Amino acid sequence: MATKKDAYRKGYDAGFGIAEQNFLDVFRDFSKRTGGVVLDDRLDEIIELSASHAMETESEHYRQFTPFEFTAKEFNDSRNPDVLWEAYGLGVHEGALAGSLAAAKDLLTKAWVYGRDFPEDEK
Repeated sequence: MATKKDAYRKGYDAGFGIAEQNFLDVFRDFSKRTGGVVLDDRLDEIIELSASHAMETESEHYRQFTPFEFTAKEFNDSRNPDVLWEAYGLGVHEGALAGSLAAAKDLLTKAWVYGRDFPEDEK
């Protein structure tokens, strides 16, 4: 049976991975809509947008695949499913924020090293 800590960790890992993998696309879309914003000028806003996108992706897409059905069954069959779902949701949120921040730091580092917004191999 899953514990509250297990549920949180599963959520955190899912949120982190989704946010980290999609950050660059969210950033590019944001930049287009705002006229080429510089990352560090609106970093908090971009991280929040990326985290929000990751949480939406997790709930609308990630949960639709078979591996997640096992997690859902485990949570629902527990003695306290609401506690597990709440911990999972908190984990997704905090993981999405952490994944977005990690990806933003990586992008800022590459921009500093390469002297431009994106390294050539990421355009």
